[in-house]
Amino acid sequence: MSGGGNVLTAEIRDNQIIDCADGIESFLDETPFSSLRLEITGNTIDSPSDQGDGWGRGYGITLQAGYGPVNVFEALIEGNTILNPEKDGMSFILTNGTDNSVNLDAGGGGLGSAGQNRIIGSEGADIVADGVAVSATNNWWGSNTGPELVLEINGGTVDVDPFLTSDPN
Repeated sequence: MSGGGNVLTAEIRDNQIIDCADGIESFLDETPFSSLRLEITGNTIDSPSDQGDGWGRGYGITLQAGYGPVNVFEALIEGNTILNPEKDGMSFILTNGTDNSVNLDAGGGGLGSAGQNRIIGSEGADIVADGVAVSATNNWWGSNTGPELVLEINGGTVDVDPFLTSDPN
């Protein structure tokens, strides 16, 4: 992780995250003109759940920004396995912010992610885009017919085509 000048860059890779409240969560707060750049690769997130704490946890990967002006919000997500999340497999949220540059690439987007993520057994949506565009092509959704539930809310969009028709593992 590195930062400076209101910029945070983090690489989260090759972790085993098992039986947790949330797998990987990022939150960009109200710091003016702050920038967040994430690279999330090669992680296994297994069975995230609420854990009985009442906070409504249980997400595989959830990235949130926009409680203040956002200069840059970028995430490259590639080669992760998300198994049996109690809520959504992947969730991307931009709330109440000014987005100068948002690039969320879980496959086939502008940051060069090859996808190859495995999202299997989501009890909620497989992927959520709330107020933001997300590229999520070339991923395995646990089925040869693609994701079961894609949520696009508050103007959010998700591109999942083409998806993988067999498990890359």
